[in-house]
Amino acid sequence: MTETDQQIAELYERAEQLRQADAWEKIVTVCHQILALDPNSTQALQFLGNWHLGRDEYGDAATYLRLYNDLIPNQEQMMLPLAVALEEIGEYQEACKVLRRALKVNENNFFSYIYLGSTLEKMGDKQKAAWAYSFAVDLNPSLKTLFRDETLPKATRIRITRCNDFLTKIGQALHKGAVAEARKKFPKGDFKRIKKAIWRKLHHARIGITNPLQRPLSFFIPGLDRAAWFEREEFPWVEDFEKEFPHLQKDVLAHFRGDVDTLPYLQLGGYDEKAWGDLVGSKDWAAIHFYDGMNRKEKNCARFPEVARAVDSLPLFKINGRPVEALLSILKPKMKIPPHYGTSNARLTVHMPLVVAGDCFVRAGEETRKIKAGQVIFFDDSFDHEAWNETDQVRIVLIVEVWHPDLSEEERAAVEASYIAYEAWMKGRDHDALLDG
Repeated sequence: MTETDQQIAELYERAEQLRQADAWEKIVTVCHQILALDPNSTQALQFLGNWHLGRDEYGDAATYLRLYNDLIPNQEQMMLPLAVALEEIGEYQEACKVLRRALKVNENNFFSYIYLGSTLEKMGDKQKAAWAYSFAVDLNPSLKTLFRDETLPKATRIRITRCNDFLTKIGQALHKGAVAEARKKFPKGDFKRIKKAIWRKLHHARIGITNPLQRPLSFFIPGLDRAAWFEREEFPWVEDFEKEFPHLQKDVLAHFRGDVDTLPYLQLGGYDEKAWGDLVGSKDWAAIHFYDGMNRKEKNCARFPEVARAVDSLPLFKINGRPVEALLSILKPKMKIPPHYGTSNARLTVHMPLVVAGDCFVRAGEETRKIKAGQVIFFDDSFDHEAWNETDQVRIVLIVEVWHPDLSEEERAAVEASYIAYEAWMKGRDHDALLDG
C-alpha cells in the first residue's frame, strides 16, 4: 500500500467514526480531503452530492452528482438525485436525459416517472408530463397519500404533490366535459350527484366516501352507497335469465376444459402479491372472459355459445354499446378469494352460479350469503367483499355487470360519456414517445 493509499484509508475510517457520531458537517471536510487525494472517490462524491442536495444547494449538488454518474453511469439510485439537482438549476433537458436513462435501466420505478413529469411540467410540455405522472400512478396507486410520508426526501414529496395536483386537474376536466356532453342530450336532467364523481387514479383529494366498507378503486360517485346487497325484485328480467340456467350449465359442462383455456384471474405484474398472496398468476382462481375492458373475446364466445348468447341478451352496464366485463369465474376446491374492492359503484356485480357443489359463499359489506346453482345474486362490489369455496369440486360462476339501479337515465349517460373520455385519454398515452423524448 502506498503512502497515499494509507492516507485515504485513514480518512475513510475517520469518516465512518464521524458518521457513527452523527458529526455530518465534519464528514464534509473529510470528503474534500479524500477527493484531493482521489478525485474518483465515488463514496466522497455521493456523500457531498446528497449533502448539498439536502441543503437545497442544487448547483453544488449537481457538480458532485454529475461526477459520480460519469463514473457509475447506470446506478439508478444516484440518477434521481442528479435529476432533481439539474431540474432545480433549470437544466431541464439534461434532467430529462438522466431520467429517461434511469427508466431504461428500470421501467418500473415510479419515482423516475414522477421526477420526469415534474421536469416536463416545468418545461411546459403538459401532455408528456401528464403521461409520465399517470404511468407513475399505474405503478403505485398509493401516490394519492404517499406525499404524507415524512420518511421520504422533501424533494420527492414536493414532486408527488405536484403529480397529484396535475392529474386531479386532468381528471376533473375530463369528467366536466363528459357531464356537459350528457347535458346536451338531457338539458333538464339532474346532474348534481354525477358532477361530483371522480376518477380515483386522477384524483388525490378527499373524495366523500361515507361508508368505511366502501372504496371503489376507479370511478366513484358520492352518495351512491345505499347497500352492499340488492334484491332480485329490483330487476324484472332476472326470472327469465334464471330460466336459461339449464342451457348455460349444460354449455359450460360440455365445453369447459379445466386449466387448458383459462387465464389466472389475477395476472402477474398487475396485482400486489402482498395483498393477494399465491393467487397472483395462479389458476386456483381463473377466468374465461367474454368481454374484458369492453373487448369481445370471440374465441371464448364461440366455445360457449349459449353463455355468450345469454350475456348479449342482458341489460348490462355498457360503454359504447359493449359490456365492460363478462366472464366465467373459476374457483378451485378449498380456495378463498381475500377481501377486496371493485372498480366502481356505478354498477352492480351479478353472479349466476353455474357449477356449485355445496358450501360456496360470498360476503359483501357485513352480510354473507351462500350461493346456489341457478340463483342469481346482486351486490355492489365497491364494498369490501370476498368469496370462498369449501367444497371438493370446482366452483364456476358467470359474472356480469348491470347499472346501479339508483342512477337515472341522464346520470347513466354522463357516466358513459366520462368512461369514454377517460378510456380515450388513457389509451392516448404514448410510453415510447415519452421515453424517446
